[in-house]
Amino acid sequence: MSRPNPKASLAMKAAWEMARKGQASYGGPIRQYIREALRLAWVDVKAYPVTTAVDALLADLRAARSNPAPKAPTPHIGRFMGRTPNRRIWAGSRL
Repeated sequence: MSRPNPKASLAMKAAWEMARKGQASYGGPIRQYIREALRLAWVDVKAYPVTTAVDALLADLRAARSNPAPKAPTPHIGRFMGRTPNRRIWAGSRL
């Protein structure tokens, strides 16, 4: 399931509000105004300081996830087990 885009939600709400105001002022169907209203709403949402701060935080989060912290080395386990347990160590009989 995809996650909702909060910036798209803000833009769509603002666009419909602008389109309704345009329809009330000049008349005609609302679909005449929605295209320009969407363009203006996206400009406003992208310029809004909170959304730019959120974009910066998300970029930092993606960078941290793509470069995970190094794990502590455990040479003693690798020496005996490797990826799969060595059967000779775990059982006295042949398996």
